[in-house]
Amino acid sequence: MKISRHYSDYHLKDNENIESRIAVYEDQVRGWFLDQARILEKASDHGAFVLLLIVLSYIEAHVIFYKGEDSEGQSKAFFREGFKAIFPRKTDNTDILDKALNDLYREVRCGLFHTGMVRGKVILSGGFTSSFEIITDASNSVVQIQVNPHKALNEIEDHLARYLMRLRNPDEKQLRSNFSKAWAMRHQN
Repeated sequence: MKISRHYSDYHLKDNENIESRIAVYEDQVRGWFLDQARILEKASDHGAFVLLLIVLSYIEAHVIFYKGEDSEGQSKAFFREGFKAIFPRKTDNTDILDKALNDLYREVRCGLFHTGMVRGKVILSGGFTSSFEIITDASNSVVQIQVNPHKALNEIEDHLARYLMRLRNPDEKQLRSNFSKAWAMRHQN
């Protein structure tokens, strides 16, 4: 049975082989999501929301594999942690960043995943210069979230490549152990 574009369940017969699991994981993330996003990006000029769905699905999933923990009941915290790792922002005020990420979670992630649409503060455009820009007013309240799904997809692909490089390094024992824990959670019946 095929478990990704290039692998079948035969490749995971030896479930102790982390290298095989990493290869399958990469093939699934790229083949099922990122490559499909690129195909859509080339085929349609109206795919921004689907691109954003793919980008957002990567964020929380990455933290699950990175930490080796289930995100159940911790979705917002995992989203914030993943966002900070994937889309680092330079700021001296982490309280404002966390508040903005809570709004981003509610307006973008929950909006798309629960209603299929972003909420009112969000504007998507391929013309924005950064993947995510959070615009605040004088009281540091979020008034607008500007999203460039194309740039966000680029950053997700770059992040995945860096993560996989670390994951394939045998010296990254804790990272590999956490990945294996998440893999096992995913494949429990």
